[in-house]
Order: sequence, then structure tokens, then C-alpha cells
Amino acid sequence: MHTCPYCGYPNNDEAVYCSQCGRRLDAFSPNGLPAPNQTAKKADGKADLASVSSIVLGIVGLIFDGFSFFAEGLWSLFIIGLICGVLGLCCAIRNKLYKQKGYGMAGFVLSLLATIGGVIMTLLFVLGLILVFA
Repeated sequence: MHTCPYCGYPNNDEAVYCSQCGRRLDAFSPNGLPAPNQTAKKADGKADLASVSSIVLGIVGLIFDGFSFFAEGLWSLFIIGLICGVLGLCCAIRNKLYKQKGYGMAGFVLSLLATIGGVIMTLLFVLGLILVFA
């Protein structure tokens, strides 16, 4: 079994790329330094996709949260906003985007704001139900 030098995941002996993070398993030379001309394009592409995904989900979540707050009759849209925010946050946490700068951090923050907005709208909705039926 080869253990990935990046994430520590155990891989089969014949594996060239890590099954967990997608980086090349033989990217290190015997002295422990990265080998030349061996880049982990697969892992970089995954991080970029995760950043864009969390940004898009965060923006969509904020839009639905805003519609549910300001638009009369569309109060139930906060559920979609909350779901988008949570999915974006899961994507950001899974790929550790909160440790990155730039797009990664932007995706994390937008998803976090969408989640917080969805939670606030949920609390306002429950409070409204309590006041109506009390």
C-alpha cells in the first residue's frame, strides 16, 4: 500500500494517483522534495471547481434568502436559500476552502452568509407561526 504524501490516504500499490485527493503518488523524489515536471493538475482542478461551486451556491442561497425576506408571498423560498447555503458550506468545508485565499475564501464566506440568512429566515418563519397560532 502506498500512502499519499499529501493527504495520508492509503492507496493500492499499482495506483498512480491518490484515490482521495487525486494527486500523483510518485510526485516526490527520494530526497523528499517535489519531483520536477510532475504537477497535480487533477487536485488543482478539484479545488477550483469546489471554489466556484461554493461561490455559486452561496450567491444563489443569498438571492433566495433575500427574495423570501423582501418579496411578499415568496416567504417559502428561504428553504431553497438554506439548502444552497448548506450545500455550499459543505463543499467549502470538505475541500478546506476556508484555509485558502481568493475564490476559496469567497465561496466559504458566501455560503456561510447564505446559511446564516436561511437560519434567520427559518427562525422568523417559526416565530410567525407561533404568533399566528398562539
